[in-house]
Amino acid sequence: MKLPLQISNQWKIPGWILLIIGSLTGALKIIFESSFPEIRGNVFAFAKDEIFGEAVYFGWIQTDLVATLCGIVIIIGGLLLTFAREKNEDEFIRHTRLSSLMWAFAVHYMLLLVAFIFIYNTSFLNVMTFGMFTLMIIFIARFHLVLYFNKRKALHEK
Repeated sequence: MKLPLQISNQWKIPGWILLIIGSLTGALKIIFESSFPEIRGNVFAFAKDEIFGEAVYFGWIQTDLVATLCGIVIIIGGLLLTFAREKNEDEFIRHTRLSSLMWAFAVHYMLLLVAFIFIYNTSFLNVMTFGMFTLMIIFIARFHLVLYFNKRKALHEK
């Protein structure tokens, strides 16, 4: 049975490539923020509000696009991985997919709850930025780890 929203297995490799490139570039941008090269550009923004600047709503702004591009690449790569079928899609894979989603959902919101209780001000904003990606990353990690350990277990039983 084909599940809705699933795409061809051939999209897994491009998904991994995009996810890894976006994650590494984003991490380097965070670590070396002041010395990391910028990609400046004019973009249409729904809203931009700076602490000591003028608020802009539904207008053109100039900004560094590196973080935006990293986020876009991470999301596209993650979605490709999340919705790509396995080569042998069966009941076990569907069950693993569902349990991984439920597991990722629970872990994501437990981490979010801890952040609400113990993290404040600008640090909280940073945590929320990472929080945009955690649900998808936890799902992908758990789903593929379960498949890996199951395959390894099956090989040892032979």
